[in-house]
Amino acid sequence: TIAASLDSRFLSGLKEERVEASKVFKNVDVGTVPDLDKTKLIDDVRRALYASKICSYAQGMNLIRAKSIEKGWDL
Repeated sequence: TIAASLDSRFLSGLKEERVEASKVFKNVDVGTVPDLDKTKLIDDVRRALYASKICSYAQGMNLIRAKSIEKGWDL
């Protein structure tokens, strides 16, 4: 979403914090990944991507609507 991209941009500027966090998580053992139903995983990811696109379009349309009201564009 638009908000997620802004959050990512903000976090990318926090180099000192990211370096410290990498030290903390460097030795974390995530364990083994359990057997997965790959077909279900692929479908879940596809659905999540579709939902994120809907959210992004909704955010964009909301921004356009707000600016249209502000500027009197009558969109």
